[in-house]
Amino acid sequence: MKITKYKKKNGEYAYSYNAYMGINPLTGKEIRVRKQGFSTDREARASYTAEFAKYVNDGPKIETNIKTFAQLYDMWLKQYRLEVKPSSVAVARRYTELHILPKFGKLPLDKITVTYCQRCVNEWYDEYLQFNYIRKQASQIMKFGVNQEIMKSNPMSKVSIPKEKERLNPDNYYNRDQVLEFLEWAKKYPNKRGPKNRVFTYFRLLAFTGMRKSEALALQWRDIDFDKKLLDVHKTLAIDEFGKVLIQEPKTKNSRRTISLDDETLRIMKEYQLDTLESNEGSPQDRFIFRQVDDSMCYPQMANEWMKDVYRRINNFYDRKLAAAKDILENSEDIAEIKQARIDAKRYATHFKRITPHGFRHTHASLMFESAINANIPGDSILKEVMDRLGHKDIKTTMNIYAHVTQSSKEKVSNLFADFMNESDPTRTTIRTTSPNIVQIKKL
Repeated sequence: MKITKYKKKNGEYAYSYNAYMGINPLTGKEIRVRKQGFSTDREARASYTAEFAKYVNDGPKIETNIKTFAQLYDMWLKQYRLEVKPSSVAVARRYTELHILPKFGKLPLDKITVTYCQRCVNEWYDEYLQFNYIRKQASQIMKFGVNQEIMKSNPMSKVSIPKEKERLNPDNYYNRDQVLEFLEWAKKYPNKRGPKNRVFTYFRLLAFTGMRKSEALALQWRDIDFDKKLLDVHKTLAIDEFGKVLIQEPKTKNSRRTISLDDETLRIMKEYQLDTLESNEGSPQDRFIFRQVDDSMCYPQMANEWMKDVYRRINNFYDRKLAAAKDILENSEDIAEIKQARIDAKRYATHFKRITPHGFRHTHASLMFESAINANIPGDSILKEVMDRLGHKDIKTTMNIYAHVTQSSKEKVSNLFADFMNESDPTRTTIRTTSPNIVQIKKL
């Protein structure tokens, strides 16, 4: 340390010091502390003693070129790519670059406050159903900054989190009649852009196995054991951050599973296999079951596009039937024809119910519980089997579907009880409870 006495502009004397503290591990350059304005030599030495003690206790103050949130995000992204699957990187980039960077990108890290973070979270809450994922993503980046000692704290971790929104489409499933009707329409899907019955076979498999859409698109013929009637689910289709389709590990450890197939689904799969493999070379077992015309892999969004095409055909049919019914009601004098037209007008006035490809998982689980209850098997006794079949990580997810089914059963039981109580001669009737979720009425 060097202490220097110097003369100020007003003619008075003061003291300064220039002290060596160590080496910056990032740059390899010396760390020096320079201070001035001390009245005495003793004050300068006391200041140096305090600075040196701080250096020993806290370590060197490392200057980096990471000043803004956008720069921190770039640094975080490089590390994140080393830790997760490519599809996870793609999702993180999409949410960050669409929703987080517009609000935080240009901000200096030391200017990001809890108040500002709270305002951003509230705005995301008003605009997006996935607001909490966006918040978590921003918080993850800031936490990385804290761990790297670039930020002193994570202000996003201190915000108050608004109440989770309910899903916009809680009715994302079909009942038995609806799923069978949808599959009948899927059979009529045009074959010009793919193998015969590809769309029907795909959605039949979703409805009768509860697979995720990308799990089904990643299937190869080697994954089906026709003799043992088993389907091996161990991979999924995904899109990386550059838009490339790839095969990767399934969503969770529980997603790796073996699903038993019914005889009719196996027959449909075998028929589809014969139609699609007879004109192709190479090993059939290595080929993807659902693929594009050029034999390349499908992309995950293709399932949604198939559904849109099916719905468009259904809606066009409904519109024609409704128009024909209205025409009869306006012009016909035939009583029987008018009666049928009224039935048609009521049926086709509302378009066929729409769900997403993921809705087939809910559909499959719901119908499994309903079929068990109808067979006098308590739904809660097959809860674990349904959970394993769908590859749910948490049984709460399966329980939510079961709760929906049992609620429907309770409503039916309530109606049965009311009918029983309103009968003119209740002594001729008994109620026999066969399970916690179903009541049968039996005449003596």
